[in-house]
Amino acid sequence: MMARGRRSSAYAAALMMTCLPLVAAAAPAARIHVVGAGAAEAAVAARLHDLLDEDIAGLVVDSALSFRDDEPLRTGADDDAPAAWLVLDGTHARVRAAGAGRTRFVFRDLEVGQPLTEFDRERLGQSVKAALGTLVSGGPGVLSRADAAAATGVTLAVLPPPPPAPLPTPPAAPEQRFRLGAFYQAQSVGNGLFHGPGLIATLSDGRWPFAPEIWLTAGYDLQRDYGNQIVSLAIDALWMRAGLNLRIANGVRVGAGLGVDRQTIRTAPLDPRVGNHEDDSELLMVGRLVGRAGPTRVAGVDVSLTAFLDISRSIEKDVYLTLASLDGSVTVYQVTLYHSNELRPGFSLDLWWR
Repeated sequence: MMARGRRSSAYAAALMMTCLPLVAAAAPAARIHVVGAGAAEAAVAARLHDLLDEDIAGLVVDSALSFRDDEPLRTGADDDAPAAWLVLDGTHARVRAAGAGRTRFVFRDLEVGQPLTEFDRERLGQSVKAALGTLVSGGPGVLSRADAAAATGVTLAVLPPPPPAPLPTPPAAPEQRFRLGAFYQAQSVGNGLFHGPGLIATLSDGRWPFAPEIWLTAGYDLQRDYGNQIVSLAIDALWMRAGLNLRIANGVRVGAGLGVDRQTIRTAPLDPRVGNHEDDSELLMVGRLVGRAGPTRVAGVDVSLTAFLDISRSIEKDVYLTLASLDGSVTVYQVTLYHSNELRPGFSLDLWWR
């Protein structure tokens, strides 16, 4: 049993000698504070230097007047290097070693003579050396910060959780914004439905209440065919509107504007008895009430939906059919082929690329 104990002690000493140089490599220096040594302070400090100077570069051994149990747990400007406290209180000695960052600790207690003998100084020096080596090598005897506080009866301050990171400030909406888009619209004209493509440009200003927006639209109504067995009628139109709308809610605007329609009416008689079949070109002044929802992002594209109501005078296209009776009398019939409403509702789907 004695031989086994000596062999274990030899292994432990060899391990300490191997690990202690790592303390010097891992930290700028180490400091040992001697407390309560009295007249033996110089001899204790000399023995610590003899045992540790070769293994710890820049070792500092100094004296302190007192020691508090929470001292090894304190963090501050000097916690980037390991430190040890050798506290002598009569025949009782305490070794308190703390690693860099004050997260790993080794505590030792032993009994010594009074006054200290050479053998006591050797034991104290070896205990400090072993404690510092254990901090580097790890293994049994290393205490966590919470375990060290519990072992010394120190209550660690509970730090409040860090405040949540502030949410990123959304980018401020530009004060003025120009947008450009295209749309396809459909509009009821009474006895038919016109539809076709168009372009829209807007300029809004967020510095004013309701973020007023000036808009300009232009489009083409594709040709629509009317007629009967005696005459064929084809109508298409070019149109333009301009106006102002206001934002009444997030993504919702309403407004009004004015514009002009140029309708082209082409008549092709299928019966020689049809009269008044010349082509016409009508120019109409039009008012528009408009409401738009969006734009909103859909599949990578800004999309909005617009509803509108155009207001203008109605127009008609009549032809006359002349019929002769057997008695030689002639009868003229008026046939209305096209009639538009004064109120023409419609909607459009808008796609924006700027």
